[in-house]
Amino acid sequence: MAVGFHVTTNGEWAPDEFELPDEAGFYNDALQEYLLPYFTVSGVAVDPYDGAEFRGGQLDILLQQLRAAVAVVGAETPEWPFHDGQQRSRYYESCRMYRVEPLAPRDQALRTLNEAIILASRARRRNESLVFIGD
Repeated sequence: MAVGFHVTTNGEWAPDEFELPDEAGFYNDALQEYLLPYFTVSGVAVDPYDGAEFRGGQLDILLQQLRAAVAVVGAETPEWPFHDGQQRSRYYESCRMYRVEPLAPRDQALRTLNEAIILASRARRRNESLVFIGD
């Protein structure tokens, strides 16, 4: 997984601190660039490689953005956003590299967005943070 995100108590990436249900990620480099614009703070896409953090009211805004993204992405064709063979090939190659079940790109994007909604909701409910880390 190229970029992961998880719920944390202290606003820092601490892999030993969380259980697997508190972690998710983009699962696929090829989709990441299309989904990152939905993860914004004050209208600016986060830099997931810089330990971006969402906390408090930022989580409320993030949740609104992610729910809107689910509607937008869900209306796309199954092969969205890869409309040519080379793009689709790169996507499926990335799935194999990360040993991720090769869902249709749109469905994988929806999986990621829905997992982010679950984690952001959990962080908000617990008064914790959602933190990103990239490798």
